[in-house]
Amino acid sequence: MKYGVSFMLYCVLTLLVLSHVREVESKQKRMCEFKKPFPGKCGKNGIFTCLNDFINLSNMPKNMRVGNFRCFDVPLSPDHMCKYFHEC
Repeated sequence: MKYGVSFMLYCVLTLLVLSHVREVESKQKRMCEFKKPFPGKCGKNGIFTCLNDFINLSNMPKNMRVGNFRCFDVPLSPDHMCKYFHEC
C-alpha cells in the first residue's frame, strides 16, 4: 500500500514539475522581422549601413542592437534590403 501511494505521489509531482517547465519555455522572447528597402548597396559594413538607415527613420526606437541587422543587396536594382529582428 505504501509503495502504491508513493508511486502515485511521485507521478503527480513529476507531472507538476514538467508542466511548469513547459510554461517557462513558452515565455521565451519571440523575434519578429521588420524589413525595408533603401537606396544604395550594402558595401563592406552592411550592418552599419542598415543601422544608419533605420536610425534616420522617424518611427524606429533609438535603442536598437547592432547584432539584429542583416543587409542584402537587391538583384537587378541599385537598392539594398535591410532586415531588423526585434522582440514582439
